[in-house]
Amino acid sequence: MSSSLVSEIFDRLEAGEKPPSPSPPSGGMEPAPIQIPAEVWDARHELAQVRDAAWSRGRSADAVLAGVLTRIAADTPHTLRLPPIVGAPCGLTLIGAINGPPGSGKSAAKSIATSLLPAQLLHPECDGAPPGSGEGLIELLFGWVKEPDPDTGKNVRVHRQVHHNAYIYIDEGEVLTKLAGRQSSSTFLPTLRSAFTSGTLGQANASQERKRIVPAGQAVYGILLGIQPELAGPIFDESGAGTPQRILWASSTTPTPEPGSRPEWPGPLPRPTPSPQDWLAHQQQAPYLQHEIGIPTSISLEVAERDHRRQQHGAAHLDEHQDLIQLKVAACLALLQGRLDINEADWQVAGLITDTSRQVRNQLIGQLAEAAAKTEAETSRRLARRQVEAVRHTVEWKTVETARTISRRVGREPGRLTRGKLRAGLAATQRDVFDAAYDHAVAQQWIIERDEPGQGTSKQRLHPGTSQDDIR
Repeated sequence: MSSSLVSEIFDRLEAGEKPPSPSPPSGGMEPAPIQIPAEVWDARHELAQVRDAAWSRGRSADAVLAGVLTRIAADTPHTLRLPPIVGAPCGLTLIGAINGPPGSGKSAAKSIATSLLPAQLLHPECDGAPPGSGEGLIELLFGWVKEPDPDTGKNVRVHRQVHHNAYIYIDEGEVLTKLAGRQSSSTFLPTLRSAFTSGTLGQANASQERKRIVPAGQAVYGILLGIQPELAGPIFDESGAGTPQRILWASSTTPTPEPGSRPEWPGPLPRPTPSPQDWLAHQQQAPYLQHEIGIPTSISLEVAERDHRRQQHGAAHLDEHQDLIQLKVAACLALLQGRLDINEADWQVAGLITDTSRQVRNQLIGQLAEAAAKTEAETSRRLARRQVEAVRHTVEWKTVETARTISRRVGREPGRLTRGKLRAGLAATQRDVFDAAYDHAVAQQWIIERDEPGQGTSKQRLHPGTSQDDIR
């Protein structure tokens, strides 16, 4: 590669030229937020109250609703479950994710949801506590109690499950990615997935001191994640295991009214009967007795038919749990009205909410893809610059070394060589850079040119320059 071509490439890179982007440039603007349709908020007064509460404090109604729905699930008896329309019965554990940049009000949305729905069943130790790890999610439900020893009859301290409900908030996706990626055997995301489907939680192979087992159906969680778009990658890396499929997504950047036109704070949501306290005595009397939420035949048939199509013909990979999420959201909407059965209106409103969730998720995937493409382009450009630099340095080194060779030959044969003879006597690899090397030797005064008479015409003969001693 000639030195001129190297310089041209380098100059073009310096001017800011880069490989074409795989997607149109966004101009640095955030994409328009996906938001729940207005008809959802207008469908029932308690949803309008959620919206007004969010807007009264200048925060996204969608984000606050995600907090409210996960909180309803967490503050509901674990004995409530969805019937086995397909597969197995499932509890109401709901995982929500609020997607938005730093400072967009994700943690504020969680606080507003907590104010709207004060805890009734949730123990203070299990309400908003950071989990720390997958084991931490389980440990929240355990405590020390005194029980009679079967051998001695004396009271002894025993560590066992004492709670069945927990509400978890993980602030910022960075914390989640650290929890999930701390080590290849991290239990956090697997525990999250098992909790969603009401599976058994814990590790049977743990040591006796660390062994914590929560039987299937004996816990209900509300889990809310605050996710920055650029930090959501590890969640989607787990799509093969089903992590993002189990999440209800919402945006923290949906529009809010101007400060002068915001509604007043509407106060907490009503908790109509049967309230969680009405179930508390029943739960203590029969903690393993499950109660199935009522579902109309039409909804059950719709879910069963869609499941059959997925089983026979496949489905979009990330939509595998959408019916289950919609059923859980519908159940939470029913509970918010004091009902233990889902009706068609619950199902329709839940469908609008989960449709929005899918759109938010897909937009996030697009943001991740765009960021990955940008990173790849920047990496390619950086590598290209390094390669150009390496080539340029190689050519420069070769030029200087050839200039030294030229100067040494002239020093050995002063006045006998011409430029043409000097070039002919060099190796082919040195002749590639001869012109630049010759000019360098003259400029450094390693050699000088003198016109000397020849046969009919004068010729330029080469002599050692005044700086020959500088050649090393």
